[in-house]
Amino acid sequence: MGRDDWYRRTTWTSADESAFWERWRRSRTAGNKAQYLKIQGMALVAQPKTQTVRAGIKLLEQVIAEFPGHHDDVAGAQNARAEGLWKIGEIEMSVEAYREAIEYEKRDELRNIYYTTGLDFVYRVALAERDECYDECLEVLAWVHERQGRFPWFHREKFMLTSATAVFMAHFGMRDDAARLARVALDAASATHSGLSHHPNVGLVTGSAEDQEMIKRMRRLGSV
Repeated sequence: MGRDDWYRRTTWTSADESAFWERWRRSRTAGNKAQYLKIQGMALVAQPKTQTVRAGIKLLEQVIAEFPGHHDDVAGAQNARAEGLWKIGEIEMSVEAYREAIEYEKRDELRNIYYTTGLDFVYRVALAERDECYDECLEVLAWVHERQGRFPWFHREKFMLTSATAVFMAHFGMRDDAARLARVALDAASATHSGLSHHPNVGLVTGSAEDQEMIKRMRRLGSV
């Protein structure tokens, strides 16, 4: 195991857990403890097994509860917790977690730090066709536009934004606008280079099941 791998474990056996806590307790500062706990929680949430995801969520909840002064770590933990809850099918809890995370990110301490929480929320709501949340999502999108304007847009972020907006517009009867945005989303999805010479693959649309499902929907919408 590499020097930093102890807090990036992808399994959470009893041996993994014991070894992690033994190293974690020796961390020198509260900032280090919050960061290591967040990173380990995020690593577990990214795994396919529900039990492992739940273990990651528990660690992220510990970050939120025990390190309230470490705003960046708490914000990251809230976003990852919301993602994990959605992943294991706890949709109502996930929606509420996303709301809490978005409100937290509106703090002055975080205004110059970039997160994808708002985009993640509207994208997942659009994918799941949770139309009772669409009005709320339009408000979130306005906030995303205001906040994101200070940061560069990657192709996947453009895809998430335009595809979700296309879904909402179609729902509200604006079919022509929905079709136009669907085609913009498909252009973003077809990009094969980030535009960054040293990081050509950063921020491209992935082969994930979520992205592929959304691409199918955009093809249907864009053909109107």
